[in-house]
Amino acid sequence: MEKNSWITLYKKSIGEVALNLPNLKGILVGLNVNVDAILFVTPELISQLIKKLEIDPNDLVQRIKEWKGIIETPSDFVTGLCGCFSRGKASEWIIQNKKTYDYLLQNLPLDTKLRMGGNAGIMSETLAQIDIPNVYVHAVSLSKELRELFSDKQNVKIPVLAATKQITFKHPKTAESENEDLYLHIISEFDKGDELQLTNTINWKCPRDNRFIATFDPPNSKLDLIKGFEYGIDVLASKCDGFIISGFHMLEFKDNGIEGIREKIINILDLLSQAKKANPKLVLQLELCSTKNKEILKQLIFLSKEKNIWDSLSCNERELGEILEIIGYRKLAKVIKQHCNQRDVIDGCLEVSKNLKLKRLHLHEFGCYILLADKEQFEAPENLTQALLFSALLTAFRASTGENLALKKVKEKLDDLLFDFNISNQFIQIAEYLDERYSIDKIEFMKNGRIIIDNYHLVAIPTILIDQPRITVGLGDTVSSTALAAQLALQKTDLG
Repeated sequence: MEKNSWITLYKKSIGEVALNLPNLKGILVGLNVNVDAILFVTPELISQLIKKLEIDPNDLVQRIKEWKGIIETPSDFVTGLCGCFSRGKASEWIIQNKKTYDYLLQNLPLDTKLRMGGNAGIMSETLAQIDIPNVYVHAVSLSKELRELFSDKQNVKIPVLAATKQITFKHPKTAESENEDLYLHIISEFDKGDELQLTNTINWKCPRDNRFIATFDPPNSKLDLIKGFEYGIDVLASKCDGFIISGFHMLEFKDNGIEGIREKIINILDLLSQAKKANPKLVLQLELCSTKNKEILKQLIFLSKEKNIWDSLSCNERELGEILEIIGYRKLAKVIKQHCNQRDVIDGCLEVSKNLKLKRLHLHEFGCYILLADKEQFEAPENLTQALLFSALLTAFRASTGENLALKKVKEKLDDLLFDFNISNQFIQIAEYLDERYSIDKIEFMKNGRIIIDNYHLVAIPTILIDQPRITVGLGDTVSSTALAAQLALQKTDLG
């Protein structure tokens, strides 16, 4: 019965949200836009790399346990790749020098078809395709290859500082850029069920479809800003309902040092404070990415708390654990990283929301999306449910087809997407925990996924699981950006 209720809600959501999206003024996404090169990983390819680099399998196992988090040599690349393959976890490591970057480009069989990459790049295309009226994007470098990856849709715009000091808006294909260098981000994708046997005792079976990302990108690693964003922040704020900001995870500690890191973060946070003053209704969302250097994340979190910057935070369960560790919940963080029990995930979301004084926290994990929203700020929880369902449909469409989103295409494929839908184990675990701790009406929760706890609307939905997805990169960016856009559109309509 609950399954049929959710299918009905899913079908209703896309029509309701699509009707309201034109009411938005615009959304800005930044800071990291780049070009992705895809490496389709097979066990044979991994074996060849291990043999070519003369890596001892036992040493490799130890390297994975130590989880260095950065790539200084080609062997470090293999370590990250094998760690993600064996654990079924996604991760992004920064390449520390051009020598290693060049070696990987020359020795890996990269697909010649390039893709739009970076959180902001993927989100800009996603929002443009669902016809958000204006999508403003921050791109610090616009190579010839990157320009070609932007669609021709005219709702995508880059803010440009004109010679007259006025802010103008141009399509990425024609906008002037201070940097036109190309840096490829290497996206290694691997498939669930692939097996790799290195020795009689070292035998890995990949538990789920996922990826490992290796990045060398100096402009984004320095968090350089385009002048149109810096000098046009007030104008942009007035034209937008929301800013989605990401890219802090790419900051290079080695090059910037602690003071340089603080200066970069403070500069951006000050600009966002200025934007909020120019438009008090503006919603600022931090799109979190796994940050290998804890000091960078620590500076970001505590500087943000001092300035009370973020209205909203979007993350996955691993990133949730990283924040919990920073704010002092080390035991809970460790449990979430290792086992990801839904009891701990819910508790972790509540602790982060309270500690950072968030109005909204969106957690997207395999099988379930969770939204915590301050009930004083959001009076219509059914809108929160619709926003999550809408984003889940779009994400499932992208995973199953590998295509750019278009609402017409998603509607046409609606029955196919929902054909094998079932209530996920993660959603059932959440219902059981909430019933145990808060004595909820479990039957009602299983039908609509909504309750109020600790002054928050807690909304959860079972997601559409796609077996053998065409792509895995960018799914988090898809669900995060479309959920926020949908929620802002529905909320704006309610407010008149």
